[in-house]
Amino acid sequence: MVSRAGDWLRQATRDLEHARRSVELGDYIPTRYPNLHPEGAPIDYYTRADAERAMRYAGEILEFCRGKVL
Repeated sequence: MVSRAGDWLRQATRDLEHARRSVELGDYIPTRYPNLHPEGAPIDYYTRADAERAMRYAGEILEFCRGKVL
């Protein structure tokens, strides 16, 4: 049981770090409001790799939550 608690804590810590990094990197607001940037559209500021990273982080967080709720 202690081992499972340790695993849970490590995974929760990792997922919280991913969520924090996504917020720092501006994965939400700047990508949705086209007039937030001084010029150009959000597509001019973000790459496919940025989107893939954000999707991977979101998937990891969802899987963790599903494992705790279901």
